[in-house]
Amino acid sequence: YRQRESELLQLLVDKYGPEPGYREAVCPTGFERDFPTLLPLPRAVKIVQVACGNAHCLAVDDRGNVFAWGGPANSPALGFGSSEPPSVTTEPRPLAFPRRSGARAPRIARVACGNSHSLAVTLGGALFSWGMGKHGELGHGHRFAVYTPHLVKFFAEEDRGNGVVTRVACGAKHSAVVTSQGMAFTFGLSTSGALGYTSLDGAAAAAAGPATVPTNVALPHRVRLRSRALTGDSRSRTRSGDDDGEEASPIEYCAKDVFASCTSTVFLADRIF
Repeated sequence: YRQRESELLQLLVDKYGPEPGYREAVCPTGFERDFPTLLPLPRAVKIVQVACGNAHCLAVDDRGNVFAWGGPANSPALGFGSSEPPSVTTEPRPLAFPRRSGARAPRIARVACGNSHSLAVTLGGALFSWGMGKHGELGHGHRFAVYTPHLVKFFAEEDRGNGVVTRVACGAKHSAVVTSQGMAFTFGLSTSGALGYTSLDGAAAAAAGPATVPTNVALPHRVRLRSRALTGDSRSRTRSGDDDGEEASPIEYCAKDVFASCTSTVFLADRIF
């Protein structure tokens, strides 16, 4: 290769233009671009939201359709299925979602991407997930890969009283959900306390820290959004008007939105008075 390096680079110049950068020359999927490039989508398609994972991207249009691209095509994160060829999907392709017999295909309102998994919420508040699930980040109760979008049944069971899903976010290997009832849920890998609770049964003391969380949580678990007002000396503040030193009650919060980074989660919430 070293003997033919100049010749090979010249072939790239002749085919793609003058002086490709080093990353462009060695990128296995083609050129890495340092400037925005318009996606090859039909003119009628109007994209309203995009999300990016480690090696895949999703986009939602104004009609509730989802487009996916990245590589390889048989990657669980894309959702096209395991029978797809291993070649990279360089152009957006429409993604199919399961539907009931005689019903219309679900219209997607928003999507989120983790390193190797994806979430999608329908206009009606149903949650679909697919991708690598070895840490429980799909919320299906198991830790296997899912190659096409599957309904997360936990949020489809009305008797749980959770409400429908309104917001979602993905970390590298965990997922977070907000419902119409203001409830917050997380599942997946608990790296650095990203799931936001100290134990699944709530019995462990807060001082025990995130280490008491199982490494992988395969079913959604509710996160209690609470805080306790503290004085400057870190003692519990008394209730307004109380002089007997009685400890203040925890302040409850109602989740409104959620964001996630690689190993952290942030819920935006309103205080419940």
